[in-house]
Amino acid sequence: MNLKKIINLRTPHWFDFADLDPDTVEIRIDGVIGGSFLEDGNTAKDFIDRLNTISAPNLILHLNSPGGMVFEGFAIYNALRSSGKHVRVVIDGIAASIAAVIAMAGDEIVMPENSYLMVHYPWSIVMGNADNMLAEADTLEKLGQSIEKIFADRSGQPSETIQKLMRGDAGADGTFISAPEALELHLATEVEENKSRAAACVGLDAFNLIPPALQNKEDKTAGDPPAEENPESYKTVFSEFLKNN
Repeated sequence: MNLKKIINLRTPHWFDFADLDPDTVEIRIDGVIGGSFLEDGNTAKDFIDRLNTISAPNLILHLNSPGGMVFEGFAIYNALRSSGKHVRVVIDGIAASIAAVIAMAGDEIVMPENSYLMVHYPWSIVMGNADNMLAEADTLEKLGQSIEKIFADRSGQPSETIQKLMRGDAGADGTFISAPEALELHLATEVEENKSRAAACVGLDAFNLIPPALQNKEDKTAGDPPAEENPESYKTVFSEFLKNN
């Protein structure tokens, strides 16, 4: 995983709302969720404030995101689940990381044949002494358990199956789940016939071992080896973190 790519792709604007008709509002989440991470930008609160103004009974949520801030994603997931509206989720290209959690808020989860879910355990950067490290590890473990439960509750799959998917194979950050696989796992409710190429997703090449179909042929870093095989990447990430703090 190359966290620097995600950090550099932070942006203040990552969602849009549009009225399709009196009964339906379209929402689009594109890019890194949570705005600019270390700076000002749109937050989950902004998203939820806009959501709470909607009187239409139907929402169509288009997702194409590499993920982002976990707590922001949890807030959006909970807001959609408790909105009382019919939520149709459409994964235009990929819903990865916390974006995959948000996708589980849909009453319907529609995936074109060439789209993917990506599930994994949460990541973090922490600085401090051993107590700080242990506290952060405890937090990450609890967050991972919460994510496991969301996928397990939605799919009906046993915890062991979800844990295996979130751990992924050796050298991976987790598991890329194709549309047919997601349907079989009950993480999607419908697979649509391909109508076009999957929408490009910024930041996707931050993950290791991404499927060839999702790799950006122009980006030679797609599918970089894990950070432990490239120690210089750690220095880059922490330099970026210190510069912004």
